[in-house]
Amino acid sequence: MSTSPYLLRVDEHGLLACHIDKRGNALAPACRFAAGDVAGFAAWLARQPGGCRCRLVFDLAGEQIEVESLPRARGADRRALLARRLAAHFGRSPVAWTHALGRKTDSPHQEDVVLHGLTSSGALQPWLDVLKDKGARLEALASATSLTAHFAPRALRLDGNLLLVCLGRNGMRLSQVERGVAHFTRLVGHLHALDDEALHEISRTRTYLGTRPRAGEARLQVVVLDGVAARDPVPDPADGIRRIAAVSLFPDGPGPIAPDADLIEAAHLRWLAQMPRSLSFGTSSSQVSLAGGALPRLLPHATALATTAALAFAAMRWADAAALEREAAAVEARIASQRAELSRFKDARAALPAKAEELLAVIAHIEREQARQLPPAALFARLGAALDAVSGLELDQLSWSPPPEGAPGATVTMNLRPADDGDSASLAETDVAVEALAQALAQRGGRAFERASPAQAGNDGYEGGGRRRPTATLRFRFDAEEQQ
Repeated sequence: MSTSPYLLRVDEHGLLACHIDKRGNALAPACRFAAGDVAGFAAWLARQPGGCRCRLVFDLAGEQIEVESLPRARGADRRALLARRLAAHFGRSPVAWTHALGRKTDSPHQEDVVLHGLTSSGALQPWLDVLKDKGARLEALASATSLTAHFAPRALRLDGNLLLVCLGRNGMRLSQVERGVAHFTRLVGHLHALDDEALHEISRTRTYLGTRPRAGEARLQVVVLDGVAARDPVPDPADGIRRIAAVSLFPDGPGPIAPDADLIEAAHLRWLAQMPRSLSFGTSSSQVSLAGGALPRLLPHATALATTAALAFAAMRWADAAALEREAAAVEARIASQRAELSRFKDARAALPAKAEELLAVIAHIEREQARQLPPAALFARLGAALDAVSGLELDQLSWSPPPEGAPGATVTMNLRPADDGDSASLAETDVAVEALAQALAQRGGRAFERASPAQAGNDGYEGGGRRRPTATLRFRFDAEEQQ
């Protein structure tokens, strides 16, 4: 069985089915079904191999093209925006196609988009239903306008802003084409020859296109593809209109496509066999699947692509793993070097007599004891300043000791004697002088004073010459910090 798909063409007169290869060679007899003969088409399709591949091109009056400037978007936002614009122009029609023309030079955030579809699919829908019911795989659905816009300028070496006029069995189709994309189309079904009425319709269309916002700066070239004329050259009907016989679209001849098919229909079927998938219209999944026929052909390519991607990903992961191994080896080498250096440092130092924690505790205790005790120099300075501030007393004996555990400063005992002989008047003055000395010492941090008068002291000591000198005792504590 041949792998070439069945080619179907739908217009206002019905459906033409044929089986040809890309060169137009017939692989099976062609069949034509009148408009509404859905049962006949269903019976014919039932005789074909199950799940046969089909391609369909339509040339219907309800075709419409709009070119809009839309905000640039991506992904789901862009799909939703295009769906809204298609619904606004074509309603619930399942047949639609979009093509992006690119960003606008004056508005980089806007893009021109071609919206192409059927405003009503009533004439096409019954044929699609038969394809669905019989399990046929519709691998491509195209418009005759889009096929003409894509293939005709290439075949005829035309360029620029074109108004392509196709004259054939289905009527006169007028399409404005720029860079292989149709921007406008209309079908005048009752005109089949290039007569005065046809020239009038061409003039009206040219005038209308000149008033459109996107008319363009290039002059509109009118080219008539005459499907009735046998050969070139044919005379041009009027100034500014170029007439070309449709046979020029077939350098190798149109081939026996169908006995009653005109050259325009033959061109559409030949282009349908050669068309790229980018020209295929979308249709709702409830009507017919467009992907079924392409899946078997794309599966090997998809598998190869997936395998290549997996190998590339594995290579990247292997490179990452090798880099991690090298980095881990470098880290291990640095750790080993630092451990060796630490071992050499320990071997070069003698062991401590005690644990480091114990030595630190002893040092902290010594520092606390030094901080709370009063140094001798500070003690003598305070005592000397206090004695200098008081007259009538002399220091006979001095002793001091650290304060109790936890208390700062020092405990001091002073034995004092009057500077004069110990008569009664001198004793009273000694008490006053001791009291004054205590006040002077209190100003320098002394506290907790304990006093003993000369009589209470009971001092029986003698000085040289046998003269007795009474002694007073003053005991107190010095704070570590001198009061200001």
